[in-house]
Amino acid sequence: MSDELFSALPRNLELAVGALVLLLHNLAVEHRLMNGSQGKVVDIVFSPGDHPNHDRVASRLPCAVIVDFPGYSGPPFFSEPSRRTGVILRPRTGERRE
Repeated sequence: MSDELFSALPRNLELAVGALVLLLHNLAVEHRLMNGSQGKVVDIVFSPGDHPNHDRVASRLPCAVIVDFPGYSGPPFFSEPSRRTGVILRPRTGERRE
């Protein structure tokens, strides 16, 4: 499939803890998660038994990526004050737009 089908993202995207990220879509404008919001990956979470080098391709996808968005103003995902601006992002599928 062509990369154009993935909302301006490459279909294979490599992330690492510490990577800087930029939102390309509005996720929650009312909480300051919008196109152009900048953050940093603080954790990549896999389901038990899954990992990036798994033999099964489907088991290489994390179940969540935790990103610190300093401008995030919504309800906290974590109870620790130091993680107040951490946001849990989960993979999702969407409809192809023609």
